[in-house]
Amino acid sequence: MYRKILTILFTFFSAVAYAQESDNLEVHNDWRIKKDDDGVRVYVRWKESPAGIKSRQLRVEMSVRSTISAVVSVVKNEKRAPEWINRVKTYYHFD
Repeated sequence: MYRKILTILFTFFSAVAYAQESDNLEVHNDWRIKKDDDGVRVYVRWKESPAGIKSRQLRVEMSVRSTISAVVSVVKNEKRAPEWINRVKTYYHFD
């Protein structure tokens, strides 16, 4: 369960970072639910870049009883990332 929560948190923070970097806001009405399990909802959509490369975007909704600092410390811990990110080969945290 710990690994599942951390994976979802990482995905969430990645999506938030992507959304913050985007110059334009868009309506997110093309999301499709992929999984709804144990209070965690995973949505997916496919987007194409201007270069024509398709990529899958994930959005996760859940509630977590924790402090923000505890969540941030988990995401920033590069050495423990392979424990909660499925099939990760390399993980870097940039400040």
